[in-house]
Amino acid sequence: MKSLMFVFFAFVLMNVMYGQERLYFIPGAWSVKYYTQDGYIKKSEVSSFLKDDAIALNHWKKYQGLEMTSYVFLAAQIGSGIWWINDIANKKSASLSSGLFIASALGGYITSFSAVEQRKKALLQFNGINGNKRKLSLQFGNNGVGFSMSLN
Repeated sequence: MKSLMFVFFAFVLMNVMYGQERLYFIPGAWSVKYYTQDGYIKKSEVSSFLKDDAIALNHWKKYQGLEMTSYVFLAAQIGSGIWWINDIANKKSASLSSGLFIASALGGYITSFSAVEQRKKALLQFNGINGNKRKLSLQFGNNGVGFSMSLN
């Protein structure tokens, strides 16, 4: 238990030393939750945090556009799926409806994963992790084991 408390306080101390507001996201089953060091924030409030960093804000805007595009592909997939089922039930040729169903699924897959990548880039850019990568590791020394932090 003491080692767990030490690790917790080590990370808290590192955040205090750097003194910058950080954004975190935790993916859930139905939505993503966003947090700062102060607590939970809404998705609509994230852009107000990113307004000082132009690159991060640009990535966030791309994320929002790609996310909306993936919702459009989802609606197209639902519509073409209903059309496909109707064609099969009425014993019509289902080549066009099945093609649209597959194309909308592929388009939705590509845009949703691109949106997730842009969100990740925006938050990493804002947190300052892109340019200087920090690595925290355990190091063995003469006096025992300790944490080592390297900056690249």
